[in-house]
Amino acid sequence: MIRIRKKLLIVTVTQGLLLLFVYSILRATWGEYGGHTIRIAVKKYVTANDGSWPASWADIEPYHCDPVFGVSSTFFVRQHWGVAWNIDPVELVRSSNSHTPDDKHPSDIRSRLCK
Repeated sequence: MIRIRKKLLIVTVTQGLLLLFVYSILRATWGEYGGHTIRIAVKKYVTANDGSWPASWADIEPYHCDPVFGVSSTFFVRQHWGVAWNIDPVELVRSSNSHTPDDKHPSDIRSRLCK
C-alpha cells in the first residue's frame, strides 16, 4: 500500500511539474512573440484599410494570428501587451517636426512604419 502511494505521489508531482512547464512556455510565447504578431496584424490592417490606423484591438483581430493556437484572436496577447491606439504616427511626426524634408514627407510615414 505504501509503494502504491509513493508511485501515485511521484506520478502526481511529475504531472504537476509538466503542466507548470507547459504553462510557462505558453506564457513566454504570448509575451515574446505576441508583439511580433501584433505588428504583423497592424501592418495588414493599415494595408487593407487605405492607410488608416487601427483604433482598438477589435480592428486588428481579423488580421491577428495567435502565436499558440493559430486563431484570429487577441484575447491572450492583450494580457501581455498594451497598445496606445489613440496615437496616430503621422500626426505624431507632424507635431514633432514643424519642417519635414521633402524626401520624408509625412504621408510616407505610415508606409515606412509598416514595412
